[in-house]
Amino acid sequence: MFTALGSVSKVRLALLAGAGTIAATMIAAKPVEDIFRPAPSNLSDLAGLRWKHRVLLIFAPSGTDGRYLRQLALLELTEPGLKARDMLILSDLAGRGDSALRDRFAPDGFRVVLLGKDGLVKLDRSGLVRPADLFGLIDGMPMRRREMREAGEQVPPPASGARPRP
Repeated sequence: MFTALGSVSKVRLALLAGAGTIAATMIAAKPVEDIFRPAPSNLSDLAGLRWKHRVLLIFAPSGTDGRYLRQLALLELTEPGLKARDMLILSDLAGRGDSALRDRFAPDGFRVVLLGKDGLVKLDRSGLVRPADLFGLIDGMPMRRREMREAGEQVPPPASGARPRP
């Protein structure tokens, strides 16, 4: 059952199909557009994001790839959490020609790569990434924990085996 989303003029219907379940969700298009972008064609554009954003690169064979569409739909459902973590979601689709990103990460089909604000790879998967797993990983990072403390947010205890940092 769908509910109205206030005075949203554009609504996108995203269908998620996976594990034998189909879920339909309504997503307001306008708020999502600013953090979901095509990947830059060169690495210097990506370097300009360092220290400003955590970047989630999504590589896919095409914009119609089922895994790509499911990953985007999952992420769009958690857009406030993505924004709270200063994230940008950049898509690199194989049909768009060669790119420096493809040269660097050499994806073979579908691939998801998380770059921290320091520009280093924090996660590299060839399958879907659940937003809860992504947020757990990010929220355990020292820089994110410091951001949370500075914002007066509750900082979760470190994961088992991790040592807290001041």
